[in-house]
Amino acid sequence: VVALLGAIFLAGRFLDDISIENLFPGYRVLDFESSRYGEIAVVEREGNVSCYSGGSRLFTIPGRDRAEEMIHIPLLSHDNPRRILIVGGGLKEELREIERHPTVREADFVQLDGKLIEILREYYIRENAGPVDTELIIGDGRRFVKRTGRKYDVIIVNAPDPVNIEINRYYTMEFFRWAGRIMKPDGVLAVNHSSSENFISIHQGRVLKSVDLTLKTVFDRVTVLPGSNLYFIAGSRRIELDDIFSNLAGRGMDTEYINENYLPYRLSRERVDFTLSGMKKGDGVKVNRDLTPALPSYELFLELHRSGYSPPNFIGDIFRGGNSWVFLLACLLIVLLFAFPGRKTAAKLDIWAVGLTGFLFQISILLTYQAFSGYLYEGIIILTASFMAGISGGPLFSLFRDRPLWKNGRLIHAALMALAIGHFGWVRRIT
Repeated sequence: VVALLGAIFLAGRFLDDISIENLFPGYRVLDFESSRYGEIAVVEREGNVSCYSGGSRLFTIPGRDRAEEMIHIPLLSHDNPRRILIVGGGLKEELREIERHPTVREADFVQLDGKLIEILREYYIRENAGPVDTELIIGDGRRFVKRTGRKYDVIIVNAPDPVNIEINRYYTMEFFRWAGRIMKPDGVLAVNHSSSENFISIHQGRVLKSVDLTLKTVFDRVTVLPGSNLYFIAGSRRIELDDIFSNLAGRGMDTEYINENYLPYRLSRERVDFTLSGMKKGDGVKVNRDLTPALPSYELFLELHRSGYSPPNFIGDIFRGGNSWVFLLACLLIVLLFAFPGRKTAAKLDIWAVGLTGFLFQISILLTYQAFSGYLYEGIIILTASFMAGISGGPLFSLFRDRPLWKNGRLIHAALMALAIGHFGWVRRIT
């Protein structure tokens, strides 16, 4: 038995290694570890090291083009940046680009996962070695922005596209409001999202429009700077393109990508107007909030169309707020089914009602928890155990109740189905 269990354990490790390699075809897996925030994969191909977490690529090293774009576009949008904050940063390449701006004196980097820094310690900032006073803060960027008393000239949100609730926490109205609170009067907030150079579909337009609309609920001015990575620069004043070009010329930076030859082409008036016209296709989108996270659903439809799959039109209409009669008819049929069950189906409906409602309610709890905390990987065990304890406690409590109301099965089922239908209504409302 011991030999058999040992063989199963070794085979399991072998199969696990194979499955990890199949996740990254064409790459050499350098490291794959788990932290309290998720699984971290470090892969290499042709001398480039990439880091993945939660299914999203965090960065690639060396990535000077990405570092130049992420740092210089926001900093050139400010006339005198002295103190900056990067949420989700801390690489040495980023600091190297920051030091090219002669006015910068302090730079704070917030990185969530300390395990990630341990794995890639040679690439992360370890100590001050230049004119910029740096601090690498291990912790949740959203919590830091909410609680810190520091003030910044430039805040850069270095987060992947909000394809899930966890990342969406950095694109909501509440987060933008907290960021605005720690900005100096002439400060700017930079948020980027993947876009397209030459074509913006209606689904891409909806995503970009939602980010733009959410920023405008907090800030007086939002400037859109086009590119394959589109930048939203938000603050109290509008950023003029001539000011960006003037700052680039005045700071005399020796850059390879973001320079006087490329930047005027990328930020030309024609390209800005093209991007803005593409975003107009997203009319009717909603503001992205913590409790009503509309942006991940727009991202979902965008990814479906990118992969060549188009959901039926009536499903898209329901999620966009149209065809209300379809949703109401489905609710009515469910209510009638449970209000007048047959003798042969009553027991099946009992199980189905409790199971479906419990399943949907658990999803709601997990998504709500993730919308605020983000660390579903860490908290799912406690949440699931608490949920199962509640399921067990409910029937136990009902055994000690003698009132007829508690023993009315039809009334209990109606309440459960109302909860389930309410969940569908909530999903429809937020999307």
